[in-house]
Amino acid sequence: GINAEYGGSCYICDQKPFMKCPQCYLNQEFACKYSAVPYCEACCALVHSHPNREDHSPECATNPTRGIRMVLTAVLCIHTSHYVTYCRVPAPPPLVPEDIAGPSNMTPTPHNPYCWVFFDSMADREGGIGGYNIPQVEECPQLEDWLQNPAKLLHEKDRAPDFVKRLISDALLCFYIRDKDA
Repeated sequence: GINAEYGGSCYICDQKPFMKCPQCYLNQEFACKYSAVPYCEACCALVHSHPNREDHSPECATNPTRGIRMVLTAVLCIHTSHYVTYCRVPAPPPLVPEDIAGPSNMTPTPHNPYCWVFFDSMADREGGIGGYNIPQVEECPQLEDWLQNPAKLLHEKDRAPDFVKRLISDALLCFYIRDKDA
């Protein structure tokens, strides 16, 4: 299906593609790595309303619903022999009204009802040899923004927060789930 062939999203708006245009690719008007430029119906109509593209023949995608979109939900990291995890979890409702506590990065929104947290099972230690580990969970504000923007990760990684740098340098396994909304 087009989702597997063309990366799963419209070239213009990142919606699910239902159309493709080989002429857009052949004319090299768009920097596309596929053999035809994928579009959703609205963007296809908009792009092909231009006089330079009226002679193009966009095609319907075959089996547009067969592609599966996966969502990153956790990353297991290791540094030396110490494992830590970044997890995408449902954002909790605010415990204190925002007008009292101020805005929280973990407050759910209609567009992003999730937040990222960092889990370290051995963050602190109480006692010596017979002691025990004290686990720690920390909020990772803006991690989703960094993960959604590969160009930012590539070009601005030196300015990234420490939790982003650690995820990038120590990632071992990534866990995904199927996106029901795709």
